[in-house]
Amino acid sequence: MMRIFKFIVILFVFVFFLYFYKSITNKALDLNELIGLDLPTSAWDNYYIDTYNGSVSLKSIIEHVYRPMGYKVIEWHGFYPGLAKIRPQTCDAIFDEWNNVAKTYDPEWTPIEKLDKEQIKNYTLNNYAKLTYNYMNNKMSNIQEVWKRDKIEDKIASKDILETIKYRDSGGKAVFYATLAYSVRNLTGMVIGSLDPWCEAICLKNGAKEMITVEYLTIKIEHEKVKFVHAIELANNYKKYLGTMDFIVSFSSNEHSGLGRFGDPLDAIGDIREMEKIHCILKENGILYLGFPIGYDEVVFNAHRIYGPLRLPLMFQGSTNFLDVANLDVTNVDVTDADATDIDVTDADIDVTDVDVIDADVTDVTLQKE
Repeated sequence: MMRIFKFIVILFVFVFFLYFYKSITNKALDLNELIGLDLPTSAWDNYYIDTYNGSVSLKSIIEHVYRPMGYKVIEWHGFYPGLAKIRPQTCDAIFDEWNNVAKTYDPEWTPIEKLDKEQIKNYTLNNYAKLTYNYMNNKMSNIQEVWKRDKIEDKIASKDILETIKYRDSGGKAVFYATLAYSVRNLTGMVIGSLDPWCEAICLKNGAKEMITVEYLTIKIEHEKVKFVHAIELANNYKKYLGTMDFIVSFSSNEHSGLGRFGDPLDAIGDIREMEKIHCILKENGILYLGFPIGYDEVVFNAHRIYGPLRLPLMFQGSTNFLDVANLDVTNVDVTDADATDIDVTDADIDVTDVDVIDADVTDVTLQKE
């Protein structure tokens, strides 16, 4: 079955998108003029995107990046192009392609330290993204991880769950408030990439009915509301999961896919494939809570990717609308003893006036399928 996806993107760090407004065009237009701007094809030469190679026209990016990868521009959102595949794929085809990559997995393989010339071209979007090196070998062992029930319950029952998690400031607050404001109560969710059950605990704290953890490392989970599915098993039995998840959380996970850092097969578009699989697993009107590094487009091999105005549209391919509906003041909400029924966030606001977007590291957005 062919599935066409349309997304509503709810911004949690709106200044991130102000940054892209500034970097994508050399026109002297203010923010209000850019919103909803209908850019005709004939004007593509007049609009520029900041890249590692300097400012490049949108037309050139289409010709040298998107079209060779099999994408076309279907609309202009004012600060980034809306993309779609020239030849649309079914979810069957998406998972078949991923399984072909997965078959190259070699448990004895050691992650490589450098890319060759052809690999560099593929990973850097035809050399428009910056390449730096930061080698890591975090290849998973065959030792089974165990998540004790008490470990998860202690987090859920804590007065301030954010005090119990490793990523309190970089991700904990974002995931907590996102799943609170855009409620997961009585819903079934999935966490993609999880070495510690902090995301799972936050979602259960905020009322989720059940969580499924997807990971390459084998995990034995002793909590009745958290299930484990190995990433390969999910891909092999994907039809069982198509359109089943109410929501998915992916925090600091997608940007690693296909870099080999964790012993996974090299795949220049591994992160894009992951997003496509996620879209297939979500229900219609399902929500994706997503966090990854942002800035200028860069591959820090083999550690992670940084997403900018070139690669981000590939992650959000399809018809995408960005809405400023966060309205969440994370500085004035007391989470002590709070659950999803205790906090009213409807009238709160984010103050972004003192945020330096140039050095911003992670943005957290919510994607909703219509």
